[in-house]
Amino acid sequence: MRPNPNRGRVYRRCGYRDSHGRQLGTRCPRLSNTRHGSGAYAVDMPSLNGKRKTRRRSGYATKTEASTALAKTLECERAGVHLDDTETVAQYLTGWLQERSRTLKPTPSSATATTPPRT
Repeated sequence: MRPNPNRGRVYRRCGYRDSHGRQLGTRCPRLSNTRHGSGAYAVDMPSLNGKRKTRRRSGYATKTEASTALAKTLECERAGVHLDDTETVAQYLTGWLQERSRTLKPTPSSATATTPPRT
C-alpha cells in the first residue's frame, strides 16, 4: 500500500484565552496577522489496539517548521520507529536493559575474584 503524501495537517494556533478561560486556538481573530500565533500539526497515528490516536504538537515558530516536524514524524513511522514522548527515561532504560540482558554473555564472577591486584 502506498503511503498518503497528504496525511496530517499543519495549521497556526494561538494561546490567548477568552473571558471564560478557554484557549482561542485556531479561532483567534489576530491569526490574520502572520506574526501572531505558532505553528502546529496533527496526524492520526496507528496504535496497537486498533483505535485511532491523534498526535498533536505545537509551539513551532512558523508553519514551515511545523510541516518539517510532521514530515519527520511520518518518516519515522514509515521506518518503523515508535515515537512515544510520554515514556520516561526510567521506563526507556528499564526496557533497554531487559532487551540488552538477553544478548549479553554472562561474565564469570570467579575470574574477577582470582585476578591478583595490580601493583
